[in-house]
Parts: sequence; structure tokens; C-alpha cells
Amino acid sequence: VQSDNIRLSVNFLMNSRSVRGGFEFGEVREVGMTVRANANAGMDTKEFAKYFFETIVPLYPDTAETGQRVAVIVDIGPGRVNVDMLARLRIRGFYLIPQVFQTPRMLPKPLTRTMIYSSLSIERTR
Repeated sequence: VQSDNIRLSVNFLMNSRSVRGGFEFGEVREVGMTVRANANAGMDTKEFAKYFFETIVPLYPDTAETGQRVAVIVDIGPGRVNVDMLARLRIRGFYLIPQVFQTPRMLPKPLTRTMIYSSLSIERTR
């Protein structure tokens, strides 16, 4: 990331707290906050897929094997309807649901066990 594109203070990252949760680990663990961006300080299709598979998917490692599903509601942006990524996620038991532009707080949440990540909302079905 180039210095003139930085929109996030390093102090914010140093003072942020971890999230404690059970997820699919079988025990409560602390998971640190993550921030990703491409060279333009944004998140394109490639960066979004990389972030999702390295950060979100590992929180639920046994989803496909147990027959459970994880619905992830994301903001609108590049890569949210990437067919290759959606197919890879579906095989692992994940459903990616892009929000309608400018309406993330207005849509009803039909599933349970919601966890909020800055622009991600993860919901788990039983």
C-alpha cells in the first residue's frame, strides 16, 4: 500500500482487541482482527477471495463434513459474484450473500448465530 493511499491508522490496529469465540474449534479461542488491501488500498476480486479463504473459512473448518452451512452477508463490491469463488465456497458449505447497495441495516436477518466483521456478517445455520 502506498503511503498516500493509507486510510487506516496503525495506532488503531495496535489498540484493537481480539474476538473471543468458539467458532468450530471446539473451544473458545481469541482471533485477531484482520485488515487486507491491494496496492490501491482497496479490495479487488483477487484480494477478496484471498482474504475470505485465508481468514473466514478457517473459522469453520468442519462445516462441509458436518452438513452444516455458513451464510456470509457481505457489502457490495468487486468479487462478490465471482462464480469460481462461489463454487469453491459452496463445496465447503459457505453461502456468500452480497447486500443490496446502501441497505445493510434494512434487510431482515433470516438465520441465526450472527457475528459481525466490519463489512461482513456471518450467520450459521444448524
